[in-house]
Amino acid sequence: MPVYEYYCSDCHTKFDTLRAMSRADEAIACEQCGGLHTARVVSMFAFKGSDGASVMRTSAGGCASCGGGSCATCGH
Repeated sequence: MPVYEYYCSDCHTKFDTLRAMSRADEAIACEQCGGLHTARVVSMFAFKGSDGASVMRTSAGGCASCGGGSCATCGH
């Protein structure tokens, strides 16, 4: 199972959890405050190339709601 990152708009924290892919976009309670105003965010990931260099990437730059660019939910 993959680890997904979520943002809570109630307490403005990010948290991650291990979930089945089929449940990734289902509502989840915030681990910090228990609020249900959460959204999955696009997470950073890293990989090591064949030359040994580490590279950080993000697929969109914002949360699942906005994809980046002046978002009130994630601040990107």
